Amino acid sequence: MDQAEYRIEDLAHHSGATVRTIRAYQDRGLLPKPERRGRANVYDDTHLARLHQIADLLDRGYTLASIKELLQAWDEGRGLGGVLGLVAEVDGPWTDETSGRITRTELHALFAGPHAGDGGEESEA
Repeated sequence: MDQAEYRIEDLAHHSGATVRTIRAYQDRGLLPKPERRGRANVYDDTHLARLHQIADLLDRGYTLASIKELLQAWDEGRGLGGVLGLVAEVDGPWTDETSGRITRTELHALFAGPHAGDGGEESEA
């Protein structure tokens, strides 16, 4: 099935974006370049779908920089973990703390409250 073809004005009308916005998205790398036919640029349904994706992500509060990163990852076939940087987090150390051992006596000294050694019961005045 052939895809619909749009001039930039038609694409703007169908997507709800302005011509200026579409050009800005192209300049920022959010929208693929259209096919060039002579002096005219021709857009298709993939451009329209991308504009709808961008609008949806903007409505959800994403920035254009975040949207660009997400869409690039999608286009490159990267998973969500790669986009979010989870691979580096999982492979890296979880903490910078070092483990150590202490004796029961040392533990008691660290956590003994003001009433240590009296059986744990508070006296009433």
